[in-house]
Amino acid sequence: MFLKDVEFATMYREHFAAVGRGRTPVSKWEAKAAAMTLDSVAETSMDPYLVQLLALMALEPSDTVLDVGCGSGSLAVAMAAQAKAVYALDYSPTMLAHVQARAAQQSINTIHTIEKDWYEPWDEVPMCEVAVASRSSLVEDMAAAVIKLSQKARRRVWLTYPTDRQFGPPKVRVVPHIHWGCRSIFMCPRFCISWVCKRPCSLLRRRTDGR
Repeated sequence: MFLKDVEFATMYREHFAAVGRGRTPVSKWEAKAAAMTLDSVAETSMDPYLVQLLALMALEPSDTVLDVGCGSGSLAVAMAAQAKAVYALDYSPTMLAHVQARAAQQSINTIHTIEKDWYEPWDEVPMCEVAVASRSSLVEDMAAAVIKLSQKARRRVWLTYPTDRQFGPPKVRVVPHIHWGCRSIFMCPRFCISWVCKRPCSLLRRRTDGR
């Protein structure tokens, strides 16, 4: 069997159903957000994970970015310093309030918040050059999530996924792991980082150009 023959999307859906995770209720993240202070949120701004991810993304000053599952805004605020505008999407209104407070504290006026989740229609979500879901894609159907992100990104989609229950390792070491048709996946001790390049090829198809 070759990689191109493996139905990863089906395997993911079956595993997600088997472990019985289900959808995380917004009340869980509202409770987490309510326990946060502006000072505690700001402590994550120099997280080695964020530094490494931003370096890999290499945003351009003209970029607009969609940050899906933005949480308290650590990545959104960091990206706002490099990009033209950031659209921070989350289903927790209190998390979005933290994003707005952090932006105001740093006199940032290029972050726009959107209260939505993965399962709602995104008709009103703007098209951006780049879309990112940073540690926020624990969804029922990964293939549908990647397609949804791709539909809102002109150039590239970035996706990171926790490989265990711990966030924020002391040092994130990213090494090349797998190259597929329109995805490059990098593995590190606790996170999987991947990007989807916007070009006409099928998801999860092996490269045919020899690179």
